[in-house]
Amino acid sequence: LQAFRKIRHPRIIIQQYIEKKNELCLDGYAYNRGKNLHIGIASNYKYILPDRYSSYMDIFPLKDEKLKRSLTEMMCEIGFEGIFSVEFLVDQNDKLYFLEINFRNSTWSYVSTALGMNLVTGWAMSMLEKEEHCPVSKEIPDGYTAMVELQDFKTRVIGRMVSPMRWMKELAASDCVFYYNRQDKKPFYTTLLSKLPFVGKKLG
Repeated sequence: LQAFRKIRHPRIIIQQYIEKKNELCLDGYAYNRGKNLHIGIASNYKYILPDRYSSYMDIFPLKDEKLKRSLTEMMCEIGFEGIFSVEFLVDQNDKLYFLEINFRNSTWSYVSTALGMNLVTGWAMSMLEKEEHCPVSKEIPDGYTAMVELQDFKTRVIGRMVSPMRWMKELAASDCVFYYNRQDKKPFYTTLLSKLPFVGKKLG
């Protein structure tokens, strides 16, 4: 109220405060000058941070055809061809508010690759063949979860949001993790070692 008394302009624009219930992130690609759109995965978060996204998420297919049509119209107007990630804020009444769109391959698209739907390959083949090539028929299992495990450990265990025991159980139950891969373990251990202060200085 004190701030209003100091404003002299006759017109004041007030932005609505939106209480966040969750976020919705869509990863996909557009081709044919934006006329064709493929959404690989949709995701929202299993816990909410007030000022940023979290690192533990539910993964599911996008079933909102109206939203997909709106995104296609936007891509078509822009004429965009390529990989993208678009984010929405979800309010307490499940209404969507557009946050941003990144015209690049996002970190989250790794989950699509883990599910057998590589967005980069799908986009490249669609551009070459002028038709949908990504295996959209790949089914996303119900209850599919993904975790960026090192970041999530820092946020929730070191940040004392959950106990180490509970976190370990959720990690074990995750269908997709971003760092650890049984077929290629070296990147995980290299990243883990680089987090240690005495190792990080030598690597840097």
